[in-house]
Amino acid sequence: MTPNHPLQTELDAQRRRTAIFALVACNLFWGWSFPAMQLAQTALAEHLPDAQRDSLGGALSVAGAFIGWRFLAAAILYSLFSLRHQRGFTKADVFGGCSTGLCFTLGLFLQLIGLRFTPPSVSGFLTALVVILVPLAQRFVLRQALPPGIWPGIGLALSGMAVLSWNGESALTSRIDPPWPLFGETLTVLGSLAFTGQILCLDRFGKAAHPARLSSIMFGVTALGGLLIGALSAGGGALFEPSGLAEIAADRTVQWTFLSVVIFSSGLAFHLMNTHQPRLPASLAGVLYGLEPVFATLFSLLLRTDDPRPNLFIGGALVFMAILVVTRPAPRVLESSASTG
Repeated sequence: MTPNHPLQTELDAQRRRTAIFALVACNLFWGWSFPAMQLAQTALAEHLPDAQRDSLGGALSVAGAFIGWRFLAAAILYSLFSLRHQRGFTKADVFGGCSTGLCFTLGLFLQLIGLRFTPPSVSGFLTALVVILVPLAQRFVLRQALPPGIWPGIGLALSGMAVLSWNGESALTSRIDPPWPLFGETLTVLGSLAFTGQILCLDRFGKAAHPARLSSIMFGVTALGGLLIGALSAGGGALFEPSGLAEIAADRTVQWTFLSVVIFSSGLAFHLMNTHQPRLPASLAGVLYGLEPVFATLFSLLLRTDDPRPNLFIGGALVFMAILVVTRPAPRVLESSASTG
């Protein structure tokens, strides 16, 4: 069947629509993780020694422990459910899993530390700066052409996310004071740079890699990095002692937040991402990831880690308009994707 055959064109369009819906679902699951992770970290911090509870070292140990446990559980569950695919690893599987895992570990760690000092709505906005960072990297670093009409969508998405985070004071009173102004925001922006690297690595290796094998390696790399940082940070040892682990396992807040992010925000979300993002141009995927702060804000309102404000609804509407702008010209986006390889 030739590339221009009507049936092939319709099949490509259907795959593209499926990929778009899959990435929207990813953003839904990740949006949930923002307030859930903040609540989980607050609960975990209560199990640290008093001297470490509100310190930067304590924040490092809590973030590392949560990342390590979350992705160790995700790696085990995911590998069991995809056992028949966990054989015959290729270079693309290994390089893709390791590169995306390293970038994601760095990004998530910086995001979680920043989340201890910033409200979820602001964190969600700064994390979603990948909307602009991905196409900039594609255009000026990788020298790749971009899909037509992508810049108006990027402008709308950035405007919407800025409105979302305007005057974003968190209702959660247990956030710790930053050691200097904009400390949490700076860490979160650096994390968004790492997430940009993750998206570009997935765009590079994901087309040749098997999504199940790439995902399992990514989960393993992330779990190892988190556990090492959590155990070696000041105060982290208390979280890994048998008595401390028993208390943490009995903590109801840790239980429901941990299970929800492991199943939905980790295993399911990243399987969808690693399977469907390679079927779209990375710049288009970057704009779709602009939905993450919209869902993060909605869930933050439901869990009362953010207060309702008119700007939340205006910002969310602008982001949805951006998604409509960049997803409507399907044939031209497909042609651009094919030409940029």
